[in-house]
Amino acid sequence: MSFLPLISISFCPKAWSVIQRIPCWKWIHLLWVLALTCQLHAGPTDPEGTDTEKEPPIWKIHQDPVARLWQSAEEKGQPLEAVSDMAWLTRVLKDLDIPVDSQVLVFSKTSLQKAHISPARPRALYFNDECYIGWVQGGEMEVVAADPEEGLQYYLIPRPFMKPARPEPVASDQCLSCHVGGNLQMQSVHTRENGYPIPDADHFVTSYESPLAERWGGWYVSGHHGQDLHMGNVLAYKRGGLVRLDRQRGANVESLEDWVHTEPYAASTSDIVALMVLEHQYVMHNTLHEAGRSARRVLNPPPDGPIYEAAAQRRILRKRAREIVERLLFVGEYALQSPVSGSEAFQTAFKRNQRPDSRGRSLKDFNLQTRLFEHRCSYMIYSGSFQGLPEPLKQAVYAELDEVLNGDPADDEAFAFLPRDERDTIRQILMETDSGAKRYWMMESDQSGE
Repeated sequence: MSFLPLISISFCPKAWSVIQRIPCWKWIHLLWVLALTCQLHAGPTDPEGTDTEKEPPIWKIHQDPVARLWQSAEEKGQPLEAVSDMAWLTRVLKDLDIPVDSQVLVFSKTSLQKAHISPARPRALYFNDECYIGWVQGGEMEVVAADPEEGLQYYLIPRPFMKPARPEPVASDQCLSCHVGGNLQMQSVHTRENGYPIPDADHFVTSYESPLAERWGGWYVSGHHGQDLHMGNVLAYKRGGLVRLDRQRGANVESLEDWVHTEPYAASTSDIVALMVLEHQYVMHNTLHEAGRSARRVLNPPPDGPIYEAAAQRRILRKRAREIVERLLFVGEYALQSPVSGSEAFQTAFKRNQRPDSRGRSLKDFNLQTRLFEHRCSYMIYSGSFQGLPEPLKQAVYAELDEVLNGDPADDEAFAFLPRDERDTIRQILMETDSGAKRYWMMESDQSGE
């Protein structure tokens, strides 16, 4: 009897006949020696079969909201537990201070867990100023959290089953297959009945600059928007070689009850105003993340990186500051063709951390008649992502803001849309609610007075 190894190799006929005559015991002896050799070469292992020097969990070395939550739970000896998917979702939302009413629903298969997503079982997204949660029925929880210095961090949190569980967030490179460069994005696609996009149909990466006509394909949308029609709520199909989408049918949907079963979700809405806020906020996060990374590389270059002279540093920081200010002041924002109205619950939840000035005005005041916000300077200037920028870059941003807000609308074409009175209002709000802006502008005023 002979023993043949379970591998596939090509031999010449003569060699093959020799191998067949090797006794079984010799094959076993050879494999045993090889196994022992590999084990010795591998070195010692701990009782669980992993390296004795483990790297700490990723949440122990970051300072984003998710990392801080797990660090706090460990320090208190109170690990996060749950007995069901919904209990787990609501627990995480509560502990991260993410409002349930921020929920928006996407039914296109355009994300990591597409096997769990369909028009009947959409993926839910929830967010606050610093954190985003993605949740699908029967899937893992996807989390993006903003670390003030490290930028956007991507986690997957395993789902607990129907018994107490202690899941931990793990860093996920899988997320980066869609989020190129670590950036967030929102897609709008012509979605078929099975949830997949029509391959050769137009698709869009949307933002606050996009016309409503290009937004929310593959998303549910609740709320009113007049005749400024979007792509949401309805399925697309091809007929006669053309892609068809009944925008009118999906317009001005007050309740999602006739569109999708919302009982398994934390809320019954996919609010239009929440979607619009999300489209602005993710762009702002991307801009701050990229600018911060660029500034750190210039100010503290890696050992194998180029060294920048002071003049080059100033030029790069000024360019990045300009990009941030353009986003902060909503350059290129789409002008609404009809007023928009959504859930009062979301607007109340969104404004709960607003910073009003002495006259009650805040950067979170909505307009919703012709634009998203009344005072066009982003509330993200208060965020940890902005405050964590390298100090020279922040100073460059405040300098650029000062120049724009004090300038004449005719001086800079990019900001010509901002009238004088709105510039004054924004400056007044920031002077009272942003200590960084106040400190920098007062310092500049004192120096110019000298």
